[in-house]
Amino acid sequence: MKGIKTMALALAAVGLVSCDTAAPDTRDMFNTMHTLTAGDAALVQSATGKAGGSTMSNTQLEQHIIDAIGTATRTIEAAFEDLESEAVAQALIDAQRRGVRVRVVGDIDRSEQAGFVKLTSNGGLEPNGPGRDGQAVVFGNGELTYNPQLIAVITRPGEQNRMTHNFVIIDELRVINLTGGFFAGNPDVAQIGFDSKSEDLGKDFGDEFNQLHGGQFSIVLDTFNGPQKSNTNNRTHYVNDLGDLEVYFGPQERLLKRVVDEVYNARASVHVVGEEFTNFFLSEALIYKAINGFNVGVVVDTDGADVDFSKLEIMQNAFDDVRGGSDVLPTIRTADNIRLNMIIIDADRSPINGKQYRTRVFVLSEPLLEAIAFTAGNQPTPRAADAFADANMWVLNRFVTQPNTNVERFIDIYDELFERGN
Repeated sequence: MKGIKTMALALAAVGLVSCDTAAPDTRDMFNTMHTLTAGDAALVQSATGKAGGSTMSNTQLEQHIIDAIGTATRTIEAAFEDLESEAVAQALIDAQRRGVRVRVVGDIDRSEQAGFVKLTSNGGLEPNGPGRDGQAVVFGNGELTYNPQLIAVITRPGEQNRMTHNFVIIDELRVINLTGGFFAGNPDVAQIGFDSKSEDLGKDFGDEFNQLHGGQFSIVLDTFNGPQKSNTNNRTHYVNDLGDLEVYFGPQERLLKRVVDEVYNARASVHVVGEEFTNFFLSEALIYKAINGFNVGVVVDTDGADVDFSKLEIMQNAFDDVRGGSDVLPTIRTADNIRLNMIIIDADRSPINGKQYRTRVFVLSEPLLEAIAFTAGNQPTPRAADAFADANMWVLNRFVTQPNTNVERFIDIYDELFERGN
């Protein structure tokens, strides 16, 4: 008995158990899931006191990441679409200086952002060892010239080939994944994410990171012009304290293809939030559901609404015909400061039989990009496409007999963004 007591006291000394109960704190057990929402004061206020996750300003979210980096004892792997934050960069530098192995990946087209510059300048991150793997910071994507289907040589500019991940893996256990990252110029941007502890999730995000750090970005093609990246994500479901989380990685898994299939399978409603909307097949699916009496609503970022190949005008014309002059769904609105891409399936009861079905929330790191990478013709025109986007998608489920507070929160976020839209 004395030996057991001595062991419990030793574990308590390093924070693994409580001195009083000699049992682990449930907040520190593996397989936990906590959602994050960041945005302006109105968005924070709208979610205050409601169930599910944490809501904060982007300044507070930045500090949340810095605090998490400060807990690392062995390794940090970080992928950033945007890293304007010099404070986050300094936290990574400080972690390396205290003995943590730190590796970072980013998109070459954004390597001049302040945070990346700080990491790669004198006084920034030092190499972790010999060879390519020793590089602390690796950039990828950029311009690509290739010959798809032997039709013509196509040059894709760097801004069409995107690394859209924004995640940090701490000690191969804790994964913080965001939709927007750390951008400059607007602290009021709305974004969402999660903070999870899971060995399985840490390994699978780590496998994705290792491919990127090894140079296998979306523009690295095989003999048949397909992505060289392999699908190492053998698990797609991760059970946690709040239910089940699904995770998928692109372009090796076709994320928007899965979304389109789910939209066609919807039994009541489809609600969409996007940074951009250029995917033809998703627009066709939404029009089909609207024509057949389903509740369909779309909110797109104001700046992203006018990108090349946007499908909003086509959808709006179709929705106007369905409404016949009334002021009900289906409809499209634009709202400012959106850095999230979310599709909510069956949040409403069926307009046909009044039943409530399983609700599914799909969150993507990439915008709702076109599926086909170029337009046909004598002079093929390249365009941003999900085939050339390093991305992740995570999915939450709410079953009729099993409420999910995180799903409720994301429905509230959609409602808030829809109401503020034009």
